[in-house]
Amino acid sequence: TMGMGGPQPGVTVHAHKEEGGIIAEKITAKDGEALLSYLQSKGIGIKRGALPVLDNYIGKDYTFIVAWLKKSITTAEDIPRGLYLKFPAREIYYPLYPTSIYGDKYIPITLYIAGFCSPKFYEKIADWSQTNYWIGFLEAPSPGPGIPPSGAVEELLRTLPVKDRFTIVNINAPAKFFTSDLWISPRTPARIFYAFQINRYCYQLGLIIFLISSLLSGYIIGRIVFAQLRKEPLILLAIGFLNLFSLFGIIFSLFFLKLKPADTSIKETLEELRKKGYQKRRFYSFALYWLSLFLFILTFFYPKSPLHFPFLFLALICLLLAFLLQRVKKEDEPLFSQLIEAGYSPYFFFPAERSKLAFLPLFSITFLLFLYLLFAILKLPMMI
Repeated sequence: TMGMGGPQPGVTVHAHKEEGGIIAEKITAKDGEALLSYLQSKGIGIKRGALPVLDNYIGKDYTFIVAWLKKSITTAEDIPRGLYLKFPAREIYYPLYPTSIYGDKYIPITLYIAGFCSPKFYEKIADWSQTNYWIGFLEAPSPGPGIPPSGAVEELLRTLPVKDRFTIVNINAPAKFFTSDLWISPRTPARIFYAFQINRYCYQLGLIIFLISSLLSGYIIGRIVFAQLRKEPLILLAIGFLNLFSLFGIIFSLFFLKLKPADTSIKETLEELRKKGYQKRRFYSFALYWLSLFLFILTFFYPKSPLHFPFLFLALICLLLAFLLQRVKKEDEPLFSQLIEAGYSPYFFFPAERSKLAFLPLFSITFLLFLYLLFAILKLPMMI
């Protein structure tokens, strides 16, 4: 085989390419000594101690790509820009092992892989490595003023099977830690697949969450405020549905909502319930339900926070207290039945004509809390 240093026994050159200030050859070698002589003949400063690293690939189904810079630069086309290689492989891998010859030197490596995949970092480099996932299209970088593009990067981007998502691997470890090659599973990590689907259908999911939050808020606050409509769930759900047209839809529905005038002849019932402390207990119960909902939102938004479990425990305590405070004694149930039949709110004890004024702020706060809670739950699998 002929090269810059003359014939090299034991080395076969299968391809030779000169372009963009770089000379590259595809070779195979019979043994490490032949490969070492070949590399030294090209002026590549490789030491004899590197042979054990290279022997790992010699005699197996591997070929070597050897590249070096031109010694003289006479035109803009001779300015080195990069090396573009294509080769078949049974699995995705990147040859880290040869780089271990640099010993204690740090050799930063960045890999862009088309599609989402799972790099298998072995123990020595795991703490020095990072994987990021990119959604969007990549553009070929400009080679610089006065340098014509080689077209290699554009060709690569055109031929990619997946052009809108990438896996970006960064490794910044001492070269001596590269004791094995990097193997990469084509399997997409579950949380990345989930995040991609969320991003893909974000508008549809946003609309569904908005609708669910509106319906839940309309139904729950409607049952609390509009005692007359407790047996009319479809009306309460319809009021919540109109929130899709913003608060103006809610205001419009409340304006046309017909309620029977409250029966003011139950003053004695109201007074008796107040004396027994039900009015204050119901108000505190409702406030604690809100507080527990807010604390649940915090626990879902920050699952890795050191305050996660304290907030979760506090949310459960608030929920339990709210449930206990709203309980009605057996002997007082007839009083609440009279209250509801008369058109009064069983939580705030005000009549029908005032219930519309209370519904709007209560609905707005509850809607926002449900909205944040559902978004937090949707986000949770990506944070674990």
